[in-house]
Amino acid sequence: MPMYKDTDITAQFMQETFPAVVAELQTEPEVTAESLRVSHPEIVAGFVAEGETSVDASAAVEAERARVMAISALSKPGAEAIIDAALGDTSVSVNDVKVSLYDHDENTRADSHASHKKDGEKLADDLKGLANGNDGEAETKTPAQKAHALAMKKTKKGEK
Repeated sequence: MPMYKDTDITAQFMQETFPAVVAELQTEPEVTAESLRVSHPEIVAGFVAEGETSVDASAAVEAERARVMAISALSKPGAEAIIDAALGDTSVSVNDVKVSLYDHDENTRADSHASHKKDGEKLADDLKGLANGNDGEAETKTPAQKAHALAMKKTKKGEK
């Protein structure tokens, strides 16, 4: 067997000279829960015992039940999507839902205000046309019609 200097041994040298050894060194055994139970049962038993004592599932269930009830109590027409999304996401708090509902209400008010303003402006324009007494139509009276209208006004007032 040939002798090699320490400086000659590199990763490339190992792969070229000893590919089987490199392949064996690079493969790691797969670690699974089952392999740990077989190889280290005492460590797995310790983890399980620690997990059982550190987690109080009944308290977590009660906290989630209270959160769901509080969010459900905030439900109102038009906000179903916000409530449904909050109930589906456990990271959303009751206060987060309140803020979302407030924002939703503000947006609804702003939209309603803009709609009323637009309707009011249209109504004002319509009323301007009616203010001249001709149902919004432009005055297109001939001189004879104007004279007749003036005579009718005088008659109504009792003038001659």
